[in-house]
Amino acid sequence: MSRLKEPVGWPGLPLGTEAGSPLADRVHAFFGGLGLRGRVVMCQLPLSVTLVLVVTAAAVFHPETLAAERFQFALLAHAALFGVSLALPWGRLPAGAYTVIPVLDCVAIGFTREAGGPSFSVLSILLAFPVIWLSVDRRRAGVVLAVAATVLSTVLPAAAFGTAPTQLSMIRTIFLPLVMAAIALTAHVVAGTLYRQRQTLVRKDEALADTVAESVQRQVDQDGQDVLTNNALQVSSRPTAPPPCRRNASRRRVRPAAKRSPTSCTGPARARTCARTPSQPAP
Repeated sequence: MSRLKEPVGWPGLPLGTEAGSPLADRVHAFFGGLGLRGRVVMCQLPLSVTLVLVVTAAAVFHPETLAAERFQFALLAHAALFGVSLALPWGRLPAGAYTVIPVLDCVAIGFTREAGGPSFSVLSILLAFPVIWLSVDRRRAGVVLAVAATVLSTVLPAAAFGTAPTQLSMIRTIFLPLVMAAIALTAHVVAGTLYRQRQTLVRKDEALADTVAESVQRQVDQDGQDVLTNNALQVSSRPTAPPPCRRNASRRRVRPAAKRSPTSCTGPARARTCARTPSQPAP
């Protein structure tokens, strides 16, 4: 039974969906051709690009925050995580080892938010990137890990910096994990649905390939005699002979047959000339 090659997907993500547009096909072909390291880097890239934009905005509107040592340390942690995702050979490590990167991303986002102060409390929405990365895994443990990483992002920075609990911090500690849990569950359900649709399409393609393979095979009995043959494919597969070369009949001149009369031959033997003489009636 023929098996179609399964495309390579993201780490922890479903292996693609039904092609909807040429652009989606090209994007899926590009990401499907990446190795495990490339896919980990591409999962980490959106958060890294967003943090670059955050640093640019901080340099313009809050240069004093960018000059703070705590904020610089948090940004250095993000840069280190991106470098680790790019440098480590994830294919040689145990399966699922890449989940360390999104978990540490959540903790680093918490430190960045805490170091930036109230002006950078909006950075909590950056948790959506690692939370979705963890939740799209087909295993339910990814959802639990995403919620646990969100809780760590609210507890560890406050404990490390010695920040006294306030009403705002308590609200964030309670409601932020709830919001991220809802996002994690939604991402997990959608990813599971897309994966099952992909599996259905793969099975249909396999069944179609088997049907086509069986239709072109020749059926023989126990004695090796042909029982059923696809005559249409046999006729179409025979080489077609070129048509016979025919001369153009219009170029050929047909001379009318002339009545020949008795001839008399004269002249030397080497160059005999035959002259036609009209037949004479008998006397």
